[in-house]
Amino acid sequence: MSPDRRTFLKYASGVLGGSLLAACGVETSPAADRDVGGAIQLPNGYRFHAVKRDGDALPDGHRIANLRYDAAIGGGAVAYTAFDEEGRLALHRLHLDVRDGVPHVGEERTLVRELDPFDGGRATAVGGYDVDEDGHVVLAHETLRWEDPIPVEALEAHADVHEAQFDAASDLPGLPDDGFVYRRASAIYRFDARGAPEAIVRAGTPTDEGHVILGGFGPALKRGRELLFSAGLEYAHPDTDLQDVGDGVWYVADLRKGAASARLVQRAGILPAAAFDVDRLSVDGVVSGFGLLDLQPGGRYALQALAGDPNLPDDDGTTPEFAGSLLLAGTATRTGSARVLSAPRRSGLTPSSDRDAIGVADLASGPRVAADGTVGSVAQFEDGSQRVYVGGRLFAASGDVSPSGHVLESFLPPVFGPQGETYVVAGSESAMELLAFDGVSVRTLLATDDTLVGDPRAVSMLTLGTLIHHVDRDGTLAFTALLDDGSSALVIGVPT
Repeated sequence: MSPDRRTFLKYASGVLGGSLLAACGVETSPAADRDVGGAIQLPNGYRFHAVKRDGDALPDGHRIANLRYDAAIGGGAVAYTAFDEEGRLALHRLHLDVRDGVPHVGEERTLVRELDPFDGGRATAVGGYDVDEDGHVVLAHETLRWEDPIPVEALEAHADVHEAQFDAASDLPGLPDDGFVYRRASAIYRFDARGAPEAIVRAGTPTDEGHVILGGFGPALKRGRELLFSAGLEYAHPDTDLQDVGDGVWYVADLRKGAASARLVQRAGILPAAAFDVDRLSVDGVVSGFGLLDLQPGGRYALQALAGDPNLPDDDGTTPEFAGSLLLAGTATRTGSARVLSAPRRSGLTPSSDRDAIGVADLASGPRVAADGTVGSVAQFEDGSQRVYVGGRLFAASGDVSPSGHVLESFLPPVFGPQGETYVVAGSESAMELLAFDGVSVRTLLATDDTLVGDPRAVSMLTLGTLIHHVDRDGTLAFTALLDDGSSALVIGVPT
């Protein structure tokens, strides 16, 4: 494996927050006894097509310099991000029509571009995003109130200001100099079929529970009318005038009732062992914040929580030193339903004994929830080894042998398909492979040195697993790839 490929896998698996197979290739897996409601009929194979490449035109008139490591698909739409020839990052969406086994690109739109005017300010760099079952793109985003700069000497009078420096901003006309800072505003946006943004949650929204959503949004996942997201929190203690500021995870059961109906599911600073009672005072807790999360209808969720070592304070003398991450799962509509599926040893927490629990792991990242509620994630250990768990059962581990005979080292988080099938990108010393599991056996769909349809360049790196929705209800796959000449491509995998 090249240094770049290995670094990418370690980075993506860590931030996205045994024996898999017999050496002879495709065999049964320990996860094969997971109940998936009967046999899964996977396609006979896939044909992989590049629908966007470096140098291609973008819908805003610019051209792709290179694609970032992300893409998502749903409802006939594909969203992706790309840097253009000016070095700015933008989020784009295209409509996809697969006819006779060939993907065709329809209408395209640029949804938001870094430093361009957006929602009364200037857009910042795009972070994570999602595509729902209707093809709507959901994005948590922050804007700079560029036209309203505040002199640094007046900063003390403005508690809502954070300093921001952007290298790319130097070319913007009318940019104030370094003696100014800018107000920031943040919201969760939904882009409809026409590409028009609607702010469905704004920072500063007071909730019916008496708390305030402060912004600093993390991931946001929409399923039907339900929404799960992480954000800053001003927490109002019941029956007192005390207020705490920290991070929280919120759930909206019906977006038609507005953001004020958001229910606080979890907040930083409390002990997960205490039944996740969000009314508990923020004392001697080990949860300092939250990472990635996933949601299925009915409020079923899984999330990554940042854990501290209660016996080792950080530099400030009070905050626990970072010890790893917890994997939590529950139902947002049921108080006290959250379970600890995985916890680092240093946190002092005991994982649940549920059948889908993983146990002790230093880092559990990229939690995913299948339609049947099965939770999948990547666990990492002190020796640097990784394991993929699906429904609490070992799916793959460092040292396993892939169907093509490579010894596996690292993994991206699993992706679940419409029938419960599992897709995982695995990396070895010399290759990356896209593996598919149908409930009985595992096979390789695409690997390093394979080629895309109509393109002689070999695939070098695969990125399926960096977001949640890489497969739609028809089994069509969407992800980005790097090719052996260093260029990038937006890839569509069409079942055959």
